Amino acid sequence: MLLFSALGVGAVWWALFGDKARSRRCPRCWHDLSGTPGMTCGECGHVAHHERELLQTRRRWGVAIMALVGILVVTGWARLEILNASWVGFVPNAVLVQLPRLLPSGQLPTWAQNELNNRIVNGQLDGQHILDLIDVLDADEEALGNPDDWRTLTLARATFSLPAELAAIADELVASAEVRREARATFTSARARRLALFAPWIEVVVPTEWPAGNPPVA
Repeated sequence: MLLFSALGVGAVWWALFGDKARSRRCPRCWHDLSGTPGMTCGECGHVAHHERELLQTRRRWGVAIMALVGILVVTGWARLEILNASWVGFVPNAVLVQLPRLLPSGQLPTWAQNELNNRIVNGQLDGQHILDLIDVLDADEEALGNPDDWRTLTLARATFSLPAELAAIADELVASAEVRREARATFTSARARRLALFAPWIEVVVPTEWPAGNPPVA
């Protein structure tokens, strides 16, 4: 969007100010009059009233208007994309997985939580990004397991999901399949080592009442 806007601004500037007269020319058809005496254009017959008319900067109003319309359309589209939060698809994986580290614990915006989980499930995060995410989730050394904590679901998905780059491919060459299998084993082992560092989550649910006639059990 920024590149398109910059190109649009450049097009507007060129259309209005970029074609300055280097010599005498007709202000109607822009025919070169540097070798023509007098004020009459031999091409279209236009008669200039002053010499300065033959030294005017050419204004391409059509180009300028189209460029301005293009800028307005792209800017309006970008505004709608941002309001609809669909712009989050352009956030790089490396940035997205580091957001939990940059924000207060458990304060990741909903749009970022959803985008992160979607990319994990769809295999859009590569192996290193998933490992980085696990490291980020364990940064505060806090046990994760609370079902109301978004990090619990994200960690569960990162634990059992496989990056698309490591998934088996049907009819793949034997050599390529072996390389992919080794990479998958390396990733799985690295993930297991990271998960082993997490503090255990222990949850005890105590019923508020016991069924009649049944002795309490531990």
